[in-house]
Amino acid sequence: MTTAVPVAVYGREPSIHIAVNRGLLPDYDVVHSCTGLSSAKAELPSLCAGDVGIAPSSGIGSNGDIAASKRKTPRFVLIGSGIPDIDVEQVTPAIMEAAPAVRIIRVSKEDMRLAGAVGPDVEKIVKVFREKLDKER
Repeated sequence: MTTAVPVAVYGREPSIHIAVNRGLLPDYDVVHSCTGLSSAKAELPSLCAGDVGIAPSSGIGSNGDIAASKRKTPRFVLIGSGIPDIDVEQVTPAIMEAAPAVRIIRVSKEDMRLAGAVGPDVEKIVKVFREKLDKER
């Protein structure tokens, strides 16, 4: 049995986070989710650098349910298509500076359109993230 790869997610809609978390299991474990720019900037760089004392302020992610000593550091940060470029431009460099080995995977609106999504479609979101993760693994 293989261990799920820990990932963090930055996206807008909490209900989509929860469904994506379920859809990525058992291969990928969403350990931390951020739903806003302020939490992404405050939490993701430190978490990616190994500070497991940071629980997800969103309450979403497997790190929120366990003691800090058992929390995992993400190997990937997944960024949803609803995050504006200007926000991505603030978060990405901070993560890359704090944790150069962590890879950032962004899903664009074009990726979603090519996958056949019309509006938020959890199955398509999971499919696109999974394809991108599998290529990077």
